[in-house]
Amino acid sequence: LNHPNALSLTRVMGEYDYEIQLLAKGEADAQQFFLELLADEKQAITRTVILKGENEPLYSMKVEFKKNVHRVSSGGKIRFYLDALDITLLQHLAQNARKPLTELAQSATCSPEVARYRLLRLKKAGVIRSVHARTNKHRLGLSTYIFLLKLTQPLSSADLNFLHGMENVYYIRYFEGEWSLMVQFFTRNNSDLVKTHEAIRNRLKPVLQNFELLILLERLKYDPLSFNLKWE
Repeated sequence: LNHPNALSLTRVMGEYDYEIQLLAKGEADAQQFFLELLADEKQAITRTVILKGENEPLYSMKVEFKKNVHRVSSGGKIRFYLDALDITLLQHLAQNARKPLTELAQSATCSPEVARYRLLRLKKAGVIRSVHARTNKHRLGLSTYIFLLKLTQPLSSADLNFLHGMENVYYIRYFEGEWSLMVQFFTRNNSDLVKTHEAIRNRLKPVLQNFELLILLERLKYDPLSFNLKWE
């Protein structure tokens, strides 16, 4: 899966075998990607489920694609426009966030002063949410899981606060499709897994319609902003 729109590929254990994170301009674009994938691997693929990512509870910025510039909006209001230089800076940061400012500016063909101004602007607007190290939780003796949930309605603020308060929950996102919510968490042992699983199920029981637990086995690809991605 060297397609530039495929951000990540992860092998999992459960009802599904792989999780593919895909960047698409719309449902038709996503469908075309999977048609091409099915054409190449039709003998091996028995089932696919496409989930359209909605907002993350603490992050609701949306990016709308236009020609040459990309409108960044939040809550229906235009925040500002991204141009080619902004995209280039983001791509280099996605590959190596520790790159010195002078090298980053050189890679993006701009001055360090311009690069610094653009990065501050992107951070202030919420496009750059944080800069952090990606950790291999397996090397720390931890197992990681994906909890897919089908809800009858969105979670209340109290329920969201409950999930955020769980020390081993590190990712929450709403989806449109067969599943409503994804919760990713890590555990130290089976006892920890059972405790976490039951805590989430019991807390969300009034709005929980169905659920599926997947074990994250191996990250096969991680390229959040490929240089080969076509933006127009």
